[in-house]
Amino acid sequence: HPQDDHLIGLISVVERFKVGQAISGSMEGETAAYVAWRDALEQMNVPLIISSAGQRADLGGGVYLEVLGPSEKGVSGGADVVNENSLILRLVYGQISFLLTGDVAQAGEEALLNSLGDLHATVLKVAHHGSDGSSSREFIAAVDSYIAVISVGAGNPFGHPSPTTRLRLAGVPVLRTDKNGRVEFSTDGANLWLRVGTGEAELVSRTSAVK
Repeated sequence: HPQDDHLIGLISVVERFKVGQAISGSMEGETAAYVAWRDALEQMNVPLIISSAGQRADLGGGVYLEVLGPSEKGVSGGADVVNENSLILRLVYGQISFLLTGDVAQAGEEALLNSLGDLHATVLKVAHHGSDGSSSREFIAAVDSYIAVISVGAGNPFGHPSPTTRLRLAGVPVLRTDKNGRVEFSTDGANLWLRVGTGEAELVSRTSAVK
């Protein structure tokens, strides 16, 4: 979604890597970072695909990407319409999956729960940096993740991740970028490896152990 903390890093991604196409929700931004991102796409001749729930991209080798939300009509409820209309993606390879939730909050989560999409994921990227307005008990239960990751800045002024969210995630192993640094996953579709910071990759689950 078009907010700077989710966009600025994408500019260098387009500049540094060969990108075949980019996908975005229907909402457009107005900040300098958003304009710079769109300009970088144009300069690098990267097509931008406006996506909505129900679309699926075959990435090859058995890997595919599902767009779970928002719907084509969007999410109209909630205090922050931009966050609620975050692009929700599920990356799947074999029996391993990753749910990427943007900054979706209560209204967006309810829309996802009412949809026919499969929300289950091996790894959950916790919504909105662990804000207490996201990650309801119902949503966490539907995802039923094996492990969760919170992308959050150290010493941020918002108090993220919220103690309420951490309580809702009780029972799920949680990694935080403010405490653990870089979090990197790799998988062959059956097993999942995790590398934290500069450490060595460790096998954290086999297919038989994944929920």
